[in-house]
Amino acid sequence: MIKSILNKSGIEYIDIIGRAKNITSFKDKISRKKYKNLFDIKDLCGIRIICSFPKEVKETENILQKNFKISANKDQEINISPYKFWYRSHHFEVQLSDKQITKKNYKFLKHYIAEIQVRTVFMNAWAVMEHKINYKHEWNTSHETKRKLSRLSALLELADEQLEELSKKY
Repeated sequence: MIKSILNKSGIEYIDIIGRAKNITSFKDKISRKKYKNLFDIKDLCGIRIICSFPKEVKETENILQKNFKISANKDQEINISPYKFWYRSHHFEVQLSDKQITKKNYKFLKHYIAEIQVRTVFMNAWAVMEHKINYKHEWNTSHETKRKLSRLSALLELADEQLEELSKKY
């Protein structure tokens, strides 16, 4: 559905990756967060949209807001201190619109919420590697490793800006 919406809108993207939460992760989250209701879990289904440039991230966000019910919109870049470089991504918790539910006969999905992450290639590369190196082991990651990850984040943010600037010339 998302591919169709973006294609009809003329939005360019590199990839759309989807996943359902695996059973082990699902059980762990229920236990950790003490969920009482299945509908409280906001990321049973996760979708990541990978774009080439930051402007495409913004365009994709606008299309998502026009086509889905958005219950939460978290721009991770806004929360970063100007003196720190770290995780950059745009997260949405979405539900199908009433029109989509009726049109496609998806009534059974009415109460479910999915998480959609929208990132550039560089945002995604950094997030994937940071997750492997630090996120799962943060209590055991050295200060030096965290500083290196921060410096890499800065370089990739600069790469995003420079490539977008270059793309405007061609």
